[in-house]
Parts: sequence; C-alpha cells; structure tokens
Amino acid sequence: MKDTYDIDMKVLGAGSYGKVFLATSRKDKSIQVAVKVIKKQKMSDEDLLGLQREVAIMCTVDHPNIVKYYETYDEKNYIYLVMELCRGGELFSKITDSGKPMKEVELSKEM
Repeated sequence: MKDTYDIDMKVLGAGSYGKVFLATSRKDKSIQVAVKVIKKQKMSDEDLLGLQREVAIMCTVDHPNIVKYYETYDEKNYIYLVMELCRGGELFSKITDSGKPMKEVELSKEM
C-alpha cells in the first residue's frame, strides 16, 4: 500500500470500523483516490465475511452514480479499500441536513 500511494492523514470520513483518507498515486501525482482503512481488530468473523461480500458486489457494479472500487490491500492489522474519490461530501449529510426530504429537481442538480 505505502509503495503505491501517499496517504494524506486528514480524515475525509469515518465509520464503525475505520476511516477514509485521501491518497495520491506515487507513480502519477494527478491520480487521487479515497482509501478506506479498516482495523481488523474491531471486526468479527461475520463482519469480515460481510466486507468480502461488499467487495465482491463492488467489483460487479459499474454505474456513473456509484463509487468505483479499484483494489484491496490486506495486511496483518488493517484492510485498505481503494476507491474512486468523490468530492461532493457524504450523501447521508446531503439528504438529512435540511431535516426534510430532497425534491427530485434538487437531486438531479447534485448528479
């Protein structure tokens, strides 16, 4: 992982099992990705199986409105999921910030 990407330690997002960081390719500095860093210690065997299923699904999906999955690095203590960098923020925040549902016309502007 560290041979392929330089990771910016500023957290882009966080969840139950880890955090998401911005990373830049060491070979081509114009390529930036999001890297989800997941601590294996916090995961049960069932959680790991669910993550494997999630990755398998992401491998089969190709749609302009779904984040692209690129690769996984599996190390002793961490799993790194490398994905497309989306700079628009979290979808959950966008649809809940106002406290009311977004209208269809608002959604089409966001895409």
